[in-house]
Amino acid sequence: MAFDFTVGGQSANSFGSVADADAYFAARGIDSWSGENSAKEAALLVGADYLLNAYRGQWCFKRSDRDQPLPFPAKDVVDADGRSWADTVIPPQVAHAQFQAALQHVLGVDLMPAVSGGKIVSESAGAGPAQSSTTFADHGPGTGEAPKFPIIERLLRGLVAGNSGGFGSMPLARG
Repeated sequence: MAFDFTVGGQSANSFGSVADADAYFAARGIDSWSGENSAKEAALLVGADYLLNAYRGQWCFKRSDRDQPLPFPAKDVVDADGRSWADTVIPPQVAHAQFQAALQHVLGVDLMPAVSGGKIVSESAGAGPAQSSTTFADHGPGTGEAPKFPIIERLLRGLVAGNSGGFGSMPLARG
């Protein structure tokens, strides 16, 4: 799959370019975003996949074109700060959230774990038949859920319903 950050493009698979991500991280003094452009493109694709899967069905707005593969650009976008965004642009905080997810991937975080079931949090065994107990985690690491990152949750505040994970949750209101 070719890397494509064309805004609203029919083959778009990224909210921002490698150059945009480079500038974003350079401005913040983050050195761990380094390497060949092809590796950065791959990380950005993983970051976009993370946003698409972790927030599927939670975006507060309708796509500008129903056939576009990405949820942005979108119609009638107003962010948490009350800024309106034209239906021909991607709000920068969406690209920044993708960049942050891509960085987590570069740092070795599995953004889309393939684990099913919960992590074992305690086990006990006693004497006699059937006297054992196992307690499983019902959420969090080891459950197969996509991890949540406070910085990504905050960047997407107002653009996704409820900001699942509790960071910056707010009621959804449409006018």
